[in-house]
Amino acid sequence: MPYIRKHIFNRKHFNQMLSKIDKTSIPDYDDKQERIGNWINYIKSGNIYSTKETSIQGNFLNEIFSDVLGYKSRIKNTEQWNLNQEQLTTIDSKFADGSLGFFTSESEDIRVVIELKDANTNLDEKQHRFNDTRTPIEQAFSYQHKTGKKCKWIIVSNFVSIRLYHHSSSTEYEEFLIEELSDSENFCQFYYLLSFENLISITGASVVDMLYEKNEEEEQNISKIFYSEFKQSRAYLYEHLKVSNPEKSELLLLEKTQKFLDRFIFVCFCEDNRLLPEKTFKNIIKRGKESYAKSDNKIWNELKGFFDAINTGSPAHNINKFNGGLFAEDYDFNNLIINDSALEVLTKLTEYDYESDIDVNILGHIFEQSITDIEEIKARIEGKEFDKKKSKRKKEGIYYTPEYITKYIVENAVGGWLEDRKKQLGLFELPEIDFPLNRNGKLTSEHQVIIKKHEEFWLKYKEKLMNIRVLDPACGSGAFLNQAFNYLYAEGQKVNDKLAELRNGQHEIFDLDKHILSNNLYGVDLNSESVEITKLSLWIKTANNKSELTALDHNIKCGNSLIDDPEIAGDKAFNWFKEFLEVFPGYRDYHKKKPTHEELLEEKRSMYPDYPEIKERMLKEPSYSYESGSKGFEVGGFDVIICNPPYSYLKPDSSNKYNFTKGNNNTYVAFIEKALSLLKYEGNIGFIIPNTWFSGDNYNDIRQVLLTQYHIGQIIQLPYDIFEAYIDTSIVIISNQILHEPTLTYKYNIRSPKGYIDINSFDNFDNDTWLNYGKIFLNKRLLRIGVKIWFSQNNICLGDIASINRGSLPPHENEVSEIKNEFFNIRWFNEQVYRYRIEKTDDREIYVNYESLRENKNIELFIKPKIIARQLMSRQFRINATITNEEFAFKKNLYAIYNINDNFEPKYILAILNSTLFSFCQVSFNSSLQRDDFPAFSLKDFKNFPIANVPIDLQLPFIQKVDSIITPNLELIRIRNRILDYLKSIYEIIISDKMFNWIELKSYETIKELRRLILLNKKKITKSTWTLKNVITIDQEIDLIEQIERERKKALKIKSIIDFTDKEIDRMVYELYGLTDEEIKIVEEG
Repeated sequence: MPYIRKHIFNRKHFNQMLSKIDKTSIPDYDDKQERIGNWINYIKSGNIYSTKETSIQGNFLNEIFSDVLGYKSRIKNTEQWNLNQEQLTTIDSKFADGSLGFFTSESEDIRVVIELKDANTNLDEKQHRFNDTRTPIEQAFSYQHKTGKKCKWIIVSNFVSIRLYHHSSSTEYEEFLIEELSDSENFCQFYYLLSFENLISITGASVVDMLYEKNEEEEQNISKIFYSEFKQSRAYLYEHLKVSNPEKSELLLLEKTQKFLDRFIFVCFCEDNRLLPEKTFKNIIKRGKESYAKSDNKIWNELKGFFDAINTGSPAHNINKFNGGLFAEDYDFNNLIINDSALEVLTKLTEYDYESDIDVNILGHIFEQSITDIEEIKARIEGKEFDKKKSKRKKEGIYYTPEYITKYIVENAVGGWLEDRKKQLGLFELPEIDFPLNRNGKLTSEHQVIIKKHEEFWLKYKEKLMNIRVLDPACGSGAFLNQAFNYLYAEGQKVNDKLAELRNGQHEIFDLDKHILSNNLYGVDLNSESVEITKLSLWIKTANNKSELTALDHNIKCGNSLIDDPEIAGDKAFNWFKEFLEVFPGYRDYHKKKPTHEELLEEKRSMYPDYPEIKERMLKEPSYSYESGSKGFEVGGFDVIICNPPYSYLKPDSSNKYNFTKGNNNTYVAFIEKALSLLKYEGNIGFIIPNTWFSGDNYNDIRQVLLTQYHIGQIIQLPYDIFEAYIDTSIVIISNQILHEPTLTYKYNIRSPKGYIDINSFDNFDNDTWLNYGKIFLNKRLLRIGVKIWFSQNNICLGDIASINRGSLPPHENEVSEIKNEFFNIRWFNEQVYRYRIEKTDDREIYVNYESLRENKNIELFIKPKIIARQLMSRQFRINATITNEEFAFKKNLYAIYNINDNFEPKYILAILNSTLFSFCQVSFNSSLQRDDFPAFSLKDFKNFPIANVPIDLQLPFIQKVDSIITPNLELIRIRNRILDYLKSIYEIIISDKMFNWIELKSYETIKELRRLILLNKKKITKSTWTLKNVITIDQEIDLIEQIERERKKALKIKSIIDFTDKEIDRMVYELYGLTDEEIKIVEEG
């Protein structure tokens, strides 16, 4: 059976710990087993399957959690108890079925939420309720999210099994089948993890909490240590191959190094999972070392025979024929010279446990990192630069996708497509089976008709399931394809179980995993090592000792998914129609003429015989698009395309092949366009892409097409730091059909734990709303604020009442002077702009010649009074703007607002620009400002921002408030600089950022930083001459602390006045734009 299940705890360590526990350590063991026995009998009787959950959940909670696991119920303990039934959530007052914690009549301290379903409910299956289609697991996690930070555990049960989840991940769990709890070993595990004495603790971490933390720490440590050793082994082997095989190219040797390691990892995995004889690799090393043969390659010769045995099978050695391509004959590989010393290094890696310590899931992360390392080596071989800080992930936009995200996309893209097929096949029209299916009694003819209808439905659905085609066009290490395999395998098992139930227990014998790998999954990647790693990860998941590995060369391929022209992409050019003929059976040769509309229409009708009424769009525009240049057209296509595409830029010779990339040139946009062209009618796309397409003008084309010609099912904005890219991204689910249904949207709550998407908190939007406003909004409350700001008739765009321009390129070194004269006639702005103030960063003043400025020589821009603002937002996502009457030229990263209309006071406009509302609106409605790296305003952002059009007399209060900030700011700067100047003159230090903000520090922190800076001043003090306490005498320290504290108190008093006034301006701006209290709260929290 494929490796799909993922436990919370490392099995080896967990079992070692439990081996020290037996039933004698459990109080009242026999009584507890009696209670469990009653439930086992109830399950075996079959009566539990005809009982509603509400009628037995009280008994279940009391008997299992109170009597067996030791949680005090409220009935017997009125002062304090640990078990609540029907627990109300703190946020939206919805009920979980139960909770565990510490409760009194006046307080609730919830540590565990419990969700119960009836015995017929599959805990992983979507529920078919009118207003709630979540799985029971998703439902339980939503209760935990709304219960409080102390609630770390979730229990879900259908009275037949009980699952324990940690709140950080819905993909890992410990499961206990109640029928198996009569076994003392199983019961000890169950009791250890779920009992009152271990699972929760009123003070500090509980036993299970500490076990979890230790488990996570050990897993991370093992992964880091393993990968470090793995990387060193690869480097050593590669360097050895270069020395021993000098006639071969370094790129070939790198490829063969990786092939050897792929085989090695597979062998290690198979040994520890009992698919190959134990310690085979280690024994080969031993035999080679002990051999009397006069050769330096004894181990390598043994290994080649071993690899061949795996490829062809060797019953004499108890080795299954795996084949599949990984161990296929490779002339270049077999003719390498590899000395024994190089292979002995790998022995250390065999010491790990590849069943528990380095399992399939950990290997996924390791494979992903391998891609980065290989790219670095390749760059070095080819003489290209490689940015180690960025690595391949950041440089080419490739990032590891967390499992809960891949799982969610697969469930909604692949699972969504399958759910639609169920609806089309009539799942909800099936008559209800309200009678037992065990056939012990006689079935009426009416019952037989009902069973027949259900059987026919599941057979038709099975046909759809068996023929689904799922593609990842940038498959990387195979994270999406592995998750898709898990889903399809589980769904296949579910269908087989349904049919067996309808057929009185008769199961079909079917090689499900082989079928899925051969027929349902497709992947392409530009990186050949990624392709091999994807195959390896799928082989490891599905390997068994009874059958060969599934050949994957025909459906997991290396190539450039975006380019089919060899003149551009060379041997990586990828023609989808030729490479996947079975997916595009109507492929025509490139030289054939473009088919007529009538020919396309007829072809389309033949493709979809089951749809007598094809959608209007389908009649007008083929779901398969004819590509420019007569390269061929698409027939058939993929049912589902899932991907986390690269977030980089297309090369110039590639960008003109895509319509949506005009103006943005982004690879992720090209991947969307390509995916749409490869998709079947009614097919689904599930992508993770940057949020830049939400609002940028250069993404208008893609927004228009997606909103008018397709259906966007979901948009889920993820936490900004979910990938190492530190870029704001979203999950987008798209369907190749027009549906008059709203789009579900969700913006990840920063307070939500990663690993959980609260689908019960979705908003919904219709396409017309987005089309009307020209942007994608994810939150209706935000939209209401946006409408008030941008669409009020009382407001006027800033660009309509003022000139707005950016500065010039900085002058060259030989074009500046520190003396002003007739030639060097204007000062170059060398300061930093903050909110309501300008601060010097350099004591020098330099001057430039106005005529020598390299860009933007508009003299008005430099000599007129102006509001000046930074292009980049601050780390707090705030704009920095101030006002000045000085004449100076300045850089392009500053904007000037000048020539302001006489009906608007400059300080009134400044108050609005520096307000919380202005920054909030710009960040919330402008995707270019939501990025963590260089969030920058464009000139258009400033010009389009609406300024409230009010008479001058209503602007005066704002002017007074601005003056109340500017003047104290000058005094604050004077106080700060006085202390800094004193410290620089006395101790000759270079001021650090921390010291610059000494007003925010405690006095002792300032002294501590001063000591550090003095030690760094190598001109005056060296470590050999001075010790730390000699730097400043105690008397000097006392005097300095007193002086700093006096000045600090003055400064903090002034700062409090500034902060208060700032909040007053915010309040006035909210009132100016008519925000309600609820909307103000959204802005303040945002």
